Amino acid sequence: MTKSTVGKGYDAPMMSGRSAVIYCYVASATSSGFDAAVAMQELYCRCVAHDAELPVARTFSDYGLKTSERPGIKALLAYLSEHEGSVVVIQDIVRLGRTPEKNAALRRTIASTGATLLIARDPGFPSSRIVREVTIGFEGVSL
Repeated sequence: MTKSTVGKGYDAPMMSGRSAVIYCYVASATSSGFDAAVAMQELYCRCVAHDAELPVARTFSDYGLKTSERPGIKALLAYLSEHEGSVVVIQDIVRLGRTPEKNAALRRTIASTGATLLIARDPGFPSSRIVREVTIGFEGVSL
């Protein structure tokens, strides 16, 4: 993986020839805020994928389920087993699992498929700053 300067003072990893797979997770089982929460997570992830010059191949999402019961994460892992070299983009590491054990287990499983994990909240990406500004603009707006 090489580095390329993106904008002033930022470096983003370049992963040419690979594609991004986005995974979004919302812990709340209520559907009222689900769409907006997933949309914001996906926006973060798409911006990071763009910065890393990764086309987005698929998006998977889950809400309100235990890690072992999530159909989206199961579909993601099945996809990764058929698409070696994918880059999984998540908004935050806790989207994989709330406990360190579950989180580590899923990271190992993702790595075993040959995929790379890219976390959107990495402050080194210019999109992290841009998306924070967009999010601030949406505060108090009901979607």
